[in-house]
Amino acid sequence: MEWDPLIREAVDHGEVLYQEEPRNQTVREWLDKARGDLRTARRERDAEDYPSHDAACFHAQQAAEKYIKAMLIHHRVTADRTQDLGVWAATLTEKVGVTLTADPEALAELTQAAVAYRYPGHAADAQAAARAIAVAERVEADVNATELC
Repeated sequence: MEWDPLIREAVDHGEVLYQEEPRNQTVREWLDKARGDLRTARRERDAEDYPSHDAACFHAQQAAEKYIKAMLIHHRVTADRTQDLGVWAATLTEKVGVTLTADPEALAELTQAAVAYRYPGHAADAQAAARAIAVAERVEADVNATELC
């Protein structure tokens, strides 16, 4: 059986190789998902009745992760499977030459918050939610400044 060269390369190298338009569509979808997560984080932070600061932290981390993934996909970079925003940010710097303005310690705190607050024994407060959202907003601003699509 004769393979399409694009498919052969993807199979041989274990990577998804995006053609221009499908890749741009994928980037747009990641950006849409990131925006939705950030809206959810803000909505939980701002809720007058029963705000879920835990959910705000989780969705802020998810937003930051999805914004970074969109940028990596735009630049045809395959990254490790991880939830660690520091790893994603380092990959961006190393392989794309883009350094996020969010402090690496803040990215680490956001990564930890998204994990820790999902389980009993840990709970986010309003200040933790505000910090988490601020970090995600900084990542959003960095990505928006690059005009991906």
